[in-house]
Amino acid sequence: MTRNRTRRVTTSVSGGQKDFAVFSQEILQSIHVDAPLASFLRHATHRFLEFFTCDAVEIWVKREDDCLCCKAERRPGKSLTVEIQQRVCRGTSIDACTESCRRRVVGASHIALPLVAAGETLGLLQMASREADSFPPEDQRSCEGLAQTLALALVSRFAHAALRERIKELTCLYQLAQLAETPAITAEQLFGGIANLLPASWQYP
Repeated sequence: MTRNRTRRVTTSVSGGQKDFAVFSQEILQSIHVDAPLASFLRHATHRFLEFFTCDAVEIWVKREDDCLCCKAERRPGKSLTVEIQQRVCRGTSIDACTESCRRRVVGASHIALPLVAAGETLGLLQMASREADSFPPEDQRSCEGLAQTLALALVSRFAHAALRERIKELTCLYQLAQLAETPAITAEQLFGGIANLLPASWQYP
């Protein structure tokens, strides 16, 4: 009888054994947490910083006309800082945004990984450490796998957000139809009801 076993990829990163499979599962599980994108990126940068025990992590994401950059940094003698910046980049290509919106993370060792899912580049993951060789070549494939997992998590969150917006719109249309069919409703009551119902369907009420 043959038993199938799942192989867990563990490697030494900054002096400790790291389980990439477990961390990848953690990223995927975070999809189900109902939180704004900024909160998701804040948590993700913090977790990448802890997992790799590095000194700086930046996750940069472009969504439609908005660029969101979250950077977590650990400095000697200071507490951990997490900063989020948002810019509007209308009509700008993903490559142009990558160069203008992202901030550089510096250190003795550095790795930059594109966040790609379904052939679309969503942004960039950067990590840096003051220690040399913190991201050895033999760990490159595992790091790329984590970046891809993060990209899939982002795509899933975008899809869920779009679905929630469609549900809000359809609910509003249904309520408007019910309002219009109200017997003996006056024009003033109709317009007042419409004004009350529309804000709930907006993306930003």
